[in-house]
Amino acid sequence: MSTPRRFGLDEWLCAALLAAMTIIAFVNVLGRYLFGYSLAFTEELTLNFFVYVVILGAGIGYERLIHPRFTSLLNTFPGPLRSAAIVLAFLLGAGLFLVLIWVTVVKMYYDVTLFQTQSAALGVPVWAYDGPILFCVLLALRRLWRGMRLELDRQNAPAEPLG
Repeated sequence: MSTPRRFGLDEWLCAALLAAMTIIAFVNVLGRYLFGYSLAFTEELTLNFFVYVVILGAGIGYERLIHPRFTSLLNTFPGPLRSAAIVLAFLLGAGLFLVLIWVTVVKMYYDVTLFQTQSAALGVPVWAYDGPILFCVLLALRRLWRGMRLELDRQNAPAEPLG
């Protein structure tokens, strides 16, 4: 009997953010229907929550091996080259996340020091919306690492006999 799979922090965050987005959108629809105007802060929150969910979901997809990849092309490679392609894909994904960290840190620095901007609807400092991106990227990098290891293990596992 298999044990039930435990959800990680990033999966719970995704669920909570999606639930919050649903409630916020519902409240906005009710406000528009009952009062004739929409709430300005709903777009601000849902847009930022959506960014967090996309980053977390990318990491979860990598670990579950459901990320987009060219399986038919990968299967034509011999074993060592196939493993090298898997590592290259991991390095490219990690590079993307590292660039995202760099851009976010630079943007936060400018928002804190030079511009000191606040969000239009809630008046929250803009850097406060960017801070969680760093946390989400770290969680996604962890999942990316696990996914690469799983894919390499699956690749190097002996083939199961048919029948």
